[in-house]
Amino acid sequence: MSAVSVLSRPNVLARILRHTSPPRGGSEKYTYDTVAKCARVCQAFREPALSVLWERLPSILPLFQLLSPKFGRIEGVHEVLMGGYLHKFDAYTLYDIPDDLQWARFCYYAQFVRVLRFHRDRNTYGAQIGVPPFTERFEDSDISSWDIDSASDPGSIEGEDHELLRPPFILPPVWYYLRQLAGDQPLFPYLQELEWTTSPFSTDLLDVLSPSVRWLHVRLDPTGVYSNAEWSGNLPLLIRSAIALAPRMQHFEVTPVWRINTLGSILPEVHRMTNVWHLVLDTSLPTARSTTAQALREAKLETLVALELLRIGIRIDDDAAELCYPISLHALRSLTIVDYLGRPEAYALFDAPNLRVLDFSLQCPVSTNAYCDTFAALVRQFPEISELSLEVQWTRQYSHGEEKVDLIEAIQPLGRFAALRTLTVNVNKTPVMLSSAEVRAFLQLWPHLHNLTVDTSRPVHRSMSPRVDVLMDIARFGTALTECRLSNLRFTGEEIDIALVQAESGSYENASLEALWIGCMLLDEAGMTDEDRERELKRCAKVVLELFPNLSVGNCRTAVPEHSRYRDNADWNTVVLDEVQRLQQSQALEGEKW
Repeated sequence: MSAVSVLSRPNVLARILRHTSPPRGGSEKYTYDTVAKCARVCQAFREPALSVLWERLPSILPLFQLLSPKFGRIEGVHEVLMGGYLHKFDAYTLYDIPDDLQWARFCYYAQFVRVLRFHRDRNTYGAQIGVPPFTERFEDSDISSWDIDSASDPGSIEGEDHELLRPPFILPPVWYYLRQLAGDQPLFPYLQELEWTTSPFSTDLLDVLSPSVRWLHVRLDPTGVYSNAEWSGNLPLLIRSAIALAPRMQHFEVTPVWRINTLGSILPEVHRMTNVWHLVLDTSLPTARSTTAQALREAKLETLVALELLRIGIRIDDDAAELCYPISLHALRSLTIVDYLGRPEAYALFDAPNLRVLDFSLQCPVSTNAYCDTFAALVRQFPEISELSLEVQWTRQYSHGEEKVDLIEAIQPLGRFAALRTLTVNVNKTPVMLSSAEVRAFLQLWPHLHNLTVDTSRPVHRSMSPRVDVLMDIARFGTALTECRLSNLRFTGEEIDIALVQAESGSYENASLEALWIGCMLLDEAGMTDEDRERELKRCAKVVLELFPNLSVGNCRTAVPEHSRYRDNADWNTVVLDEVQRLQQSQALEGEKW
């Protein structure tokens, strides 16, 4: 394709420019500046570049800034009582009705927005802002004559420091006037994904929604003091209206910012989402108390014939008679259950013959035997599971102490998952033992695993983390593994000596593993200098390479679990993997000599 033909095809140019933009959720300002410069190159580059820059907005403020100076922040602090605490916001309003030129600018840029997020939570908002799209200052009413050489940065609100900004609060009259200006047209005509913080007593979500929305995440934030009856009375109407405004919605997710019962009000409305594929509901305890067998049946989930993914919290305490009529979910392939009661017979409610992915968490005090019974019920109900995630975090409390869960015994019933290829185990309470022995048991129970992730709590006892001998177990028993992730690994210099001898013997070599990630390297040696510690880590790297000769350093660096607390682990990333790479290069040079 010639250069001239590329310039005449905006979709091709946009696809090229999209490769320079940050990844989903990224915030690298440099790449936005690069695309912004492309928008100033020539007329042919302008619109494709703008479509990339405005495609994903992490805040509504850059778009509203186009209405400046008639839109701006109110002096002082806006205070709202939420959850018993006084929260402070920066309040924004319209000081005057936008004129025709300002409204034309707003509509011009709004047409490019495909993904929009708006948060009032301080932590979420602070992580989202600072991704400035590109905008221009216009002086003519004719769009074709707008000057692309006079660019400004809407990501930085004039006179403000982003690091000092409180979360924004858009006053209700702003939405009213924008709806009046838009008439019967949606504010964002091509919006596809929307993540929005609102309350059942606000209509801003309904003002933003459009028929083009396919993905909706509603974060419920009660901006004021309301009774449970008021909350439950308003929430169904909000959800019903959202479904009517986005009838082709395929992903619906609801998350309360505070611990509030949402499911009791939402479940009766979900049957209206006739096209939904993914239904992600709140799993907190206040909500789960409403999720009984009767409530699930009244939700008419079986009418959602396209439903492939369901996340739900349950506390099913109905009579046995209520559990005799399963809910047919034949299209369901992924199920997340957070169980607050641990009643094995409750899972018979879910008739999902095509289920392949199960994420299960038991959030109540149980014994090892209770775990066995629960896991056996899961195997009976969902025998074809190929991807399993377990969260183990409670123990039975006794007057004289705690009974530790024997994880090796508890997981034995799960061995009947013959098709299992991906396993994730999260242990967040110290009374649950998870050491090298437990990891070895996983590998022996499922010899055909391809992907294993073991996430233990921040270790407080030496027996709570796998030791270096687990690497030998992975090499010996994980012969089908291609990816393995361990949140913690403890070792001593003496253990490294033993591991080196065993690894160099060649009897433990595992050629299938390509990606290994270790979150926290814990060296049990007192009084060591930084140089000594680095030397031991490099010796550990030699063990790793001897055991897993086909390890890809690139794959190891990208195998970080999404929510890991050890994402920037310097020991593994900058010492061990760098040494593995150096050793691989040395081996390659020696091979060329021969």
